[in-house]
Amino acid sequence: MKDTKICQTCKKPMEYRKKWRNNWDDVKYCGEKCRRNKNAKSIEGARTVKKSN
Repeated sequence: MKDTKICQTCKKPMEYRKKWRNNWDDVKYCGEKCRRNKNAKSIEGARTVKKSN
């Protein structure tokens, strides 16, 4: 059975890849795009939009 983890940015499951064999315990993101945008989700949730009357 292959190991799986959940990407911390997009919350999608990711399976073990040969590329990650030396550092599977340290893998947090499914790809480069999620790694670059790792703070985007938490920042979006904290923003509030003010409407002017």
